[in-house]
Amino acid sequence: MIITLGYAAMIFAFFAAVYGIVAIIIGQITRSPIWTRSGRQACLVLFPLFSFSVGSLLALLIRNDYQVDYVFQTVNNFQPLYLKISALWGKQSGSLLFWSWIFSLFLFIWAIQTKPEKDPLFPTAAIFLLANLAFTSILHIWIDNPFDRYWQTGEMGTAVLSIFPAGNDLPLIPSDGLGMNPLLRHFGMVYHPPALYLGFIAVFFTAAFEISALIHRPADDSWMKKVRPWAIFTWIFLAVGLILGSRWAYDVLGWGGYWGWDPVEVAALIPFLLMTAYLHAVIGHTATGGFRRWSTVLCLLTYGSIVFAVFVTRSGLISSVHAFSVSPLSVFLSVYLAATILLIASLIVARRRTFGSAASADNLDFSAKIQTKESLFTAGIILLCIIAFFCLWGILLPNLSELFTGRQIAIGVEYYEKSTGPLFALLLLVMGIVPLTNWKKPLTAKQRAVLGALALIAGIAAVIFRTINHLPGLLLPLVLWVLFFSILAILYTWGSALFMRAKNTQPKQSRRSPGLIRFFVGYLIHAGVILMAFGIIGIEFLQIEEQIKLTPNESKPAAGFELTLTGADRSQSDEGETLSTTVEISQNGRKLGAVHPQQKYYASYNQQTTVPGIRSALSGDLYLILTGSESASLDAVRTYTVYYNPWINWLWIGSIVLCLGGALLFFGALKKGAVRKDAAAD
Repeated sequence: MIITLGYAAMIFAFFAAVYGIVAIIIGQITRSPIWTRSGRQACLVLFPLFSFSVGSLLALLIRNDYQVDYVFQTVNNFQPLYLKISALWGKQSGSLLFWSWIFSLFLFIWAIQTKPEKDPLFPTAAIFLLANLAFTSILHIWIDNPFDRYWQTGEMGTAVLSIFPAGNDLPLIPSDGLGMNPLLRHFGMVYHPPALYLGFIAVFFTAAFEISALIHRPADDSWMKKVRPWAIFTWIFLAVGLILGSRWAYDVLGWGGYWGWDPVEVAALIPFLLMTAYLHAVIGHTATGGFRRWSTVLCLLTYGSIVFAVFVTRSGLISSVHAFSVSPLSVFLSVYLAATILLIASLIVARRRTFGSAASADNLDFSAKIQTKESLFTAGIILLCIIAFFCLWGILLPNLSELFTGRQIAIGVEYYEKSTGPLFALLLLVMGIVPLTNWKKPLTAKQRAVLGALALIAGIAAVIFRTINHLPGLLLPLVLWVLFFSILAILYTWGSALFMRAKNTQPKQSRRSPGLIRFFVGYLIHAGVILMAFGIIGIEFLQIEEQIKLTPNESKPAAGFELTLTGADRSQSDEGETLSTTVEISQNGRKLGAVHPQQKYYASYNQQTTVPGIRSALSGDLYLILTGSESASLDAVRTYTVYYNPWINWLWIGSIVLCLGGALLFFGALKKGAVRKDAAAD
């Protein structure tokens, strides 16, 4: 019964979405507020319907109802409860239903906050959002249904897959399921997909406002205030999703690193880069009245990049541990992507003359203009767009080359590092210079002197740091100079703001301005970026990789440490077998502790995975992977791949600082909107 009701709720949700579109269109044609309000009610009813479907599938997963194919594919009798819950988004059809549920939740929140009679942008935005939700409903109702069941038919007992039985088919219920893919049983992959979905889906609401504004051309930009919380929310969860995915890769995949430039990773990075550029364009527009063209185009491109990321992940276009396999969705997603590209291109071409200028310092000559904050904001936006383009090209080139030449060009890590690495360093430099500049005015003599002094101090610090740590080459010290300069610029700006605040003779309450708070929050985010950059520089430039063989109780040097194999243990579980080894670590005669690299074999998947042993410190991680054994004996010689990843933990610390700053910015935007709403009511 629960299966039938869950499936029926999806169908009712689809027709509710279609009804909402039709009702709003009728309301606009006949100028009837009743029909428009009825369309708004359709937006509200979708969330309860999808909640019932998601709740039904979740109940089936928790109670191990293996007649349902999705349950059989994602859980087994031995899986803990948290993995059964996360199985909801563990495979294609369930994750699509989960996507629609989150979309309907956001639509519910948006519709609750919106009054159609007072918001001229509501009808077009609602039609756009309902159309996207109706499309995903089609996919998981008729193309990839999460409620399909196994039935036994015919004299030979042939198994068929269908939501309802045909004729005299009998239920076919396996005694156990396959369980979740072993590679996905990590907290990073439990939370990584929902975080990315929250970011991906929130983009549609930012785009809905922008598309509606392009079509209706309101007299002012007051509607942009409503967009800001959605945009900041998007940016935060795109960042959280990428960080969790990076941590999963670091802990599970045995790369020895956090990022492999996998096509699915890159497809998720592109929206984050474009949304970062969009938020800076919005800041520029708020400060100067310019950047309108940038903000519009970047918003639409971010929306398009989300659709592209969904296409890459779900269409089977690329082969990846992150991606779903080829499925009947491919054709539909191709049409969806093509329609999205056509919509974006049509809007940009049709409304290309309606935007304001990209900058507002037109009264300055070129030499003065390039010293303004507007020019550096523009440079940062352009750099982010170029990096996003190189990432997109890296995904597309292998498939384009195969399409036109019949031979697939391999794109590896080297392409991405060489094409984007210098651009990221330049972006970090721009980020350091921006705090020292002014809106609409060139640098003053004092600012130029400060800029030169900070650059000199950063250079001296980089030379000293290189000497103390015996760093190789000249490129790394140059990158460190950029990093130190950015740190000094932020510290100087913070210190100057605090000094001016202390000197301010106005009443204490007036000195606690929202602008000052937003200033510190903004640079808290930049501080997080700098800490992350420090961790990235360490692993990219200074990582050590070695391979060693250890016999029991033997010590060998590796990556500057002494490693001793002190034990091995083989254990059986309901799902397979685990080989765990113990390696003690010492340095300069001092014991630092032990790690336990493992190999796990899962019988149901016929798959072996590795669990690295990681010894972490602020200076870096020693990372051991058990790659082989000369025999099955516990006394056998073990082969390990050893990595030393300097400064890597600053990447995770910086990630926390970045997300904390983003959260403060988001709640500040909500509070600011609430204050304005209360003021308007008064």
